[in-house]
Order: sequence, then structure tokens, then C-alpha cells
Amino acid sequence: MPPGDYTILVPLNREAGQVKDLIASLDQLFWRPGGKHVYLLLEHDDVETIVAVTAELPKPGFHLMIVPPGGPRTKPRALNYALRHVQGDYLVVYDAEDRPHPAQLLEAATKFMRSSEDVVCLQAPLVVDNAHASWLACIYAMEYDTLFRGILPTLARWRAPIPLGGTSNHFLFDRLLEAGGWDSFNVTEDADLGMRLARHRMLCGTITLPTMEEAPARLLPWLHQRTRWIKGWMQTLLVHLRSPVSTAREMGLRNYALFHVILISLVVSVLVHPVFLVAYVYQMSRLFSGVALSATDIAMAGISNFNLVAGYTTYCLLVMAIELAVVRPRERSGRSVFWILTFPFYWLLISAAGWRALLQLIVKPHIWEKTEHGGSVRTPPRWRSGNLSSGIEE
Repeated sequence: MPPGDYTILVPLNREAGQVKDLIASLDQLFWRPGGKHVYLLLEHDDVETIVAVTAELPKPGFHLMIVPPGGPRTKPRALNYALRHVQGDYLVVYDAEDRPHPAQLLEAATKFMRSSEDVVCLQAPLVVDNAHASWLACIYAMEYDTLFRGILPTLARWRAPIPLGGTSNHFLFDRLLEAGGWDSFNVTEDADLGMRLARHRMLCGTITLPTMEEAPARLLPWLHQRTRWIKGWMQTLLVHLRSPVSTAREMGLRNYALFHVILISLVVSVLVHPVFLVAYVYQMSRLFSGVALSATDIAMAGISNFNLVAGYTTYCLLVMAIELAVVRPRERSGRSVFWILTFPFYWLLISAAGWRALLQLIVKPHIWEKTEHGGSVRTPPRWRSGNLSSGIEE
């Protein structure tokens, strides 16, 4: 059993319906007796969730912490408030709907002990357990598989900056304090923290035991969540590019270039994708109408065609590779790999969220559009049957 104390922070806001399952899941996490400290962070006026938590307590190692009034009313503000009042050797953040693997703390602590001193954060994979709920949830699950079991482990191997997921981030407590905690004004505080750790020359790695998550199965909750993510990525870019020379010096030129590839290319591609699509449709309609095209028209058609075909093909092949090589057959139950062909429609939805995020960045940059949970039936984690040998059993 690794030594030390593990602090678990769980920000909650209007999550009364998630409390019972959440506490049961966190209670199953393995750690030495007396060394696991769970803090449920609640807003001062969230009476319903406070009552729900109080009904489940007292429970050894669990604590209710009320976040006082103030602004901005965001998840990172609650986390920063808690960070000033807790102690420990390790710290992890979970969300209300999370169902982490019982051995996840042990894996994270063991990897910290075996890693170099500059590895200060470990990201656990997030796995969707309600992919059967709708087409949107299914595509979301494939997207998560590609990110958390393909892209992020690769970035970690490259020792590159990692845009962290919003949950299941494990930290060395003292190094998190050294980095300054979270940006209370950033609505995608996880991605920002990943970049800030890189500026401190601190590394993020990944572990393998998953946290089960609920995907938004309806369009409106999905749109609110994705808008918030993209708005936070934009905020992260604005913050870290206020002084590009300082950011480049602190990150190093290699990681500074990767920072641009990771975040700038992501935000720009979301915004320009519909522009290229409209240009492509327009140029193709002119081509097939028999209108004589100028060299500029042909060049624009070629650029639009290349961007669309190359972008769709590359990403869809990556998703297919992850789905077939990494994702276990039981996880793919009820979803066909051919649903990958619908990703172009999904990208249009992401672009819509991107333009909505840009508008919000201008008119209400720090508004937190909360993701609704509990809207669909979730598949129980396989480890509840008693076999803990892997994240998801065959």
C-alpha cells in the first residue's frame, strides 16, 4: 500500500440526485485506513444537495464543505477555496456523476512513485457508460475513447502539454500548490491548468484504470457543455498568449509549438470548418453547373476539398483504430463502428457550439453553463461484480 494521505475534492452544484451513488462509489476507493479524505464541495445556497449529502453522512473520511458566497460562481473557484483548507500528499478531482475504478488511487500513487520528479499530474481515462442512450451519446463515447485512450497517452509519451479532462486528475499536492491551483475565472479550468503546468516545466502523464462518466444524451445539455469547453479553450489561449515571449520561454520552444498545435488548431478548426464546407459546396455547384472557373476558383475548390477529405478521413481512421484496437468488445456493445461515418454531422454541431462560445466570450465570458446529469440509464461498472483485475472486464 503506498504511503501518504489522499485528498478527494468533488464540487457539486444542484446534484442531489447523484449524491447516493457518488458517495457509494467514492467509498469503494481503496486506500490505507484513515488516509482517504473526501470533501464534497457545495455552494452555500444549494439547499437540496446539502440536504442530500447530510442524509448520507456521517461516514468515515467524508466531509461536507460549504463554499461561501462570492464570484465567479465556477467549479475552479470552489476547488481553490477547498485547496486553502485541506492537506495531503496526493489530490484528485471528481465530478458528481463519476464512478471511478476502486483501484484508481493505488495506480496513480504507484505511478507517481515510479515516475520522474517532474511528473506532477496523472489523467485517468474517462469512459462513457450510457453510449446506448442516443446517437449523440454514442458519438460522444467514441470521441472520449479517442481522446483519453489515444491522443492524451500519446501526448504524455511525447512529454507535451496536456489539456486535462475536467475530472479524474490526480496531483502531487505540494506541486499543485506550487503551480497556483486553478484559474477561478476560466470555465475550462482543466485545459488551462495543463498549459500552466507546462509553463512551470511540470509534466502530466496518464494511467489506465478508468472513471465511468455519463454523456449528455440530448442536444441542449450537450450544446451547453461543449460551448463551455470551447469558450474555456479560447480563454486559455488569450491568457497564455498575452505575453507570447514569456510563454515560449517558460514552456520551451518545442512545447510552445505543441501548445499552438493542440489548442490554436483546435479552436480555429472548429470555427472555420463550416466556412470551408460552404466554400466547398459553392465551388462544386459551380463546377457541375458548367460555369467556367478561374484559377482562383479551382484553387479554392482544391483547398476546401483537401481540408474536408483529409480532416474527415484522418480523424475517422484514428477513431476506428482506437475502437478496434483499444476499446473492448463489451464496451462497443450496442454501437456500430460504422457510426464513425456520421462524424461530419457531429463536427457541424461542434462548430455551432464554437460560434456560440465565441459570442459568449464577448458578452458573458465567465457564465458557467452547467451540464445536466441523470438523464439516462447507465450501465453499472463491471468491477461491481467483484473482479478488479482491469478497468472494464471482457
